[in-house]
Amino acid sequence: MAALPYVQSHKGHINVTMLIKHFKPRLAVGCFALGTLIGAFISGMCSYSCFLLAAKSFSRNMVSMMIQIPFGPFEIFEGICLGLLCLIMLVHTITYCISLKSDDVCREIVESWG
Repeated sequence: MAALPYVQSHKGHINVTMLIKHFKPRLAVGCFALGTLIGAFISGMCSYSCFLLAAKSFSRNMVSMMIQIPFGPFEIFEGICLGLLCLIMLVHTITYCISLKSDDVCREIVESWG
């Protein structure tokens, strides 16, 4: 989970743009922005659930069976990473929405998908 925010911020992820590549540039970027917004919502909800799980782990002193390592710190770390991914995806969504004002910028974005 820790690598996801880094990869998203450097745009090193794989975009599945087979379908939206054939749309008009403005519509393609709009669909991509919507998909990024949905991804941000999902990662935000996962982050929230990680923090709830960490609170439960701390309150019940949950530890691993063999070496008795507490689960809570790892769940907090995962929640922080997913929260960071959510913020990065929200920034990308805002960037895509702002770029919808210009056809040239939308065309450049679509061409960068390959």
